[in-house]
Formats: sequence, structure tokens, C-alpha cells
Amino acid sequence: MLAPITTWAETEVNTCGQVFSDNAFLSSDLDCSAFAGDAVTLDGGKLDLRGFTLTGGSAGAVVAVRCSRSCRVVSDPPGGMVESAAIAAISGPAFGARVGITVEGLVIDGGGVATGVQVGKRVKIVDSTISNVDRGVALSDSVRVDNSTITNAIDYGVIASKVRVKDSQLINAGHALMTSGVSGRVVVIDSTVSGGTGVGVSGERVRVTNGAITGNAGSGIEAFAARSIRVKDSDISGNGGKGIFDPTDGPRKVVVQNTTITGNGEEGINVPVPLLIKSGSVITDNGLDGVNMSHPLEKVKVVVKDSTLTGNGTHLDCGVVQTCADISTTQAPIVTNTTCNTSYDITSGFPGTSWDLCALD
Repeated sequence: MLAPITTWAETEVNTCGQVFSDNAFLSSDLDCSAFAGDAVTLDGGKLDLRGFTLTGGSAGAVVAVRCSRSCRVVSDPPGGMVESAAIAAISGPAFGARVGITVEGLVIDGGGVATGVQVGKRVKIVDSTISNVDRGVALSDSVRVDNSTITNAIDYGVIASKVRVKDSQLINAGHALMTSGVSGRVVVIDSTVSGGTGVGVSGERVRVTNGAITGNAGSGIEAFAARSIRVKDSDISGNGGKGIFDPTDGPRKVVVQNTTITGNGEEGINVPVPLLIKSGSVITDNGLDGVNMSHPLEKVKVVVKDSTLTGNGTHLDCGVVQTCADISTTQAPIVTNTTCNTSYDITSGFPGTSWDLCALD
């Protein structure tokens, strides 16, 4: 007996405004720039661009690809392009809908105004490039970016409740990574964030491993009420503001391990919570303090082990209108097997009383 053979039909997309619920493909470039509605609507299923270009409409609240249910938009071979939609290149049906969107092998060009991908409960960007957009990925609960590049995003690179970026680059984004809500989480692994305003987190935690957060206009990492910040094997340098900054109070901890924090315009680290620096970390040549633990009402502990903190306080204000040191704290820090030049008790006034823990105190 021969088993029946099941074949799956694929829909050829060759007309603007097509709606389909199975697997579909482009057979050539499709220009919908003069079309008044969404270029393509997926009621579930997959759209394969097959290396061709889909151009969205430029007027009204339209998108190039609308996913009314969970969908995949891919290109095999890689490099198919979605470009120039009025609102978004790829979008779910409505904010809050439980729709998953996967993008793989695509080039998305927003024409400087549109969002790349928006309104998905779960969004996954793989092996893709999103550029020249207002927002790279937005209005989503959970976003994963793998082996991809998001560049030239005017407002945000990625904004979501939970963000995970691996083997990727976020370059020249207004706010490169931003979370919102009390459960906000950012994980950065083997990735670069540069040329924007850095990583901003409101919520639970920040994890950066083997990351480069460099050359941003603001602070490298700026967290608000994050329960913990952990940075390992990373480079946080050349940012206009602070290297790591959290101005808020709460039951949090900051751990910096085998990380270089250098050449930032203000403090290397400025947090009001327990801080552990260890395992060959280097904090040097920052404009103000290397470490500033300036919250006078909190009994917070600063522990520095097996690290180097030297040459901080390069700003012209240091020693003139404010105290600057490699370690500035309100309580005596614990310093072991560490090279440092200066440490000050910053509750003692200007220019500060030394803690007598570093070479030049």
C-alpha cells in the first residue's frame, strides 16, 4: 500500500492588497507605493520574499505587511526588502493582541519615518537589518534580536517590556534599547550598542555579557528602579554621560566583573545601591569620579576586588568646584588586591577627606 502524499500549496503574491492564510511568496518586486491600503495581509502563515522587494503605501495608516494572526516574514535567499510604508513595515493587528511575528533574512528600510516591526506580543528578528526608521521594533511585550543590525532609528532602536539582543548591533538609534513597565528586562550578549543614547531600563534587571556599549550621547546604561544590574566581560566607554547610572532607590545590587569602564564624560559608575567590582575590571579616565556612591541616607556597601581604578576626574570642574576621585563614597569602601589612586569620603565637604585606602590618599 502506498501512503497518500500531502502537498502544501503556496500562494503567489503579485497584487497589492492580497490577503492569504497559508504560505505565500513574491515572484518579483511588488510596488504598492500608490496603494491606499495595506500592501499584504497575512491571516497566519508565512510570506517568503525570495530576495525581492515589497514597497508599502506612503499615505494613511497603512503598513507593508499586516499580520492579523501570528506570522513569519522571511526571505530565502536572504536580502529581500520591505520598504517605505507609511506606518510600519510589518505590524500586528492591534496593540495588546497575542500575535507573534518572526522576521528572518530581511532588509527593512523605513524611509526615515515608519517603524520597522510593531504590535506583536512576541517579536523575533533573526539575520536581518532594520534601518532608516522612526522606531526599529516597538509596541511589543517581548523582543529577541539575533545576529541582526538596527541602525539609524530616530526615536528607539527597540522598546518593549522584555528585550534580548545577541550577536547584534544597534547603531545610531535615538534610544538604542529601552524597556517600560515594572517587569522590564534587558539582556545584551555579544552585541554592540553605539552612537545613540545607550541602554535604558525601567523595571527588573539588566544583564550585559561580552557587550560593547560605546560612543553614546547619554549614559551607557541608565536604569530606573532595576532590581539588579550585572555587567560581565564588557566595554562601557566613550559615552557622553555616565558609564552605569541608576538614580533611584530600592533593593538592588550592581555587579561589574572583568569589565572596562573608561573615557565616559561623567562618572564611571554612579549608583546608590550595593556595588561589587571584581575580576580584573578597569575603571579609568572618566570625567568625574570612577565610582560615586553618593546617597547619604543609605548604608550601602562598595566592594572592589582584583581591579584597577586610576586616573579618573579628568573634567575641568574636578578640584575646582567639586571633589573627584577614583572612589567617592559615603561609607568606607572595602578594597582588596586593587590598584587605586584616590578615595574620598564625600560627606566631609569639599575637597573631601581621604579614606586612606588608595596610593595617593
